[in-house]
Amino acid sequence: MQRQNEKRRVISDLKANGYSESFIKSVGESNRTNTQQRPQKNPKAYASIPYVKGVSERVRRILSRENIRTAFKPVQTLGNVFKKPKDRPTKEQLKGILYKVTCRTCSFTYVGESRRNWKSRGAEHKPGTNGNVNSAIKQHAETGHDIHPIYANILEKDVSGKDKRLFLESLYSFLDKNSVNERAPFPRVYASLVASLGGNEQ
Repeated sequence: MQRQNEKRRVISDLKANGYSESFIKSVGESNRTNTQQRPQKNPKAYASIPYVKGVSERVRRILSRENIRTAFKPVQTLGNVFKKPKDRPTKEQLKGILYKVTCRTCSFTYVGESRRNWKSRGAEHKPGTNGNVNSAIKQHAETGHDIHPIYANILEKDVSGKDKRLFLESLYSFLDKNSVNERAPFPRVYASLVASLGGNEQ
């Protein structure tokens, strides 16, 4: 009874590790044949080899003659090694962002921040729409200049915390002398440091 329970447990483990029914059956038959041919004795070594039908069985027979017990393991496929990467979010899906929109007619530049994704925030700057009537980008487009949210560059993404985004907005505005957006003044203690690193001097 104990032997039968052990046999069922081994078969269950083999199935859980991806071995086919035909393979499990062939292993059982091979073990019965080996048991009848010679008395069992403690193996002098163990070997674990990938299972390749028609080849692994021969290898096991050869090793068995040297009293080496062999275990088969599933062959690792390229699909296991190279997992499919998750799709990267598009620019429109990015949240917690710092962005910059530049006019293609003049030097006008707008730097902004938002906790929302760009699809939602960018729509408020789109000329000819009702959202965010105070948008400097929309007002500049009314002068006939070529400026549009589709020209936006995402400067930072996944920035959590309003204070962090406001600081970065102030920094990027400081670095771009043409930026016209309203923002907190960039701290003087940092301004001198940025200037010493080759940043904008004001």
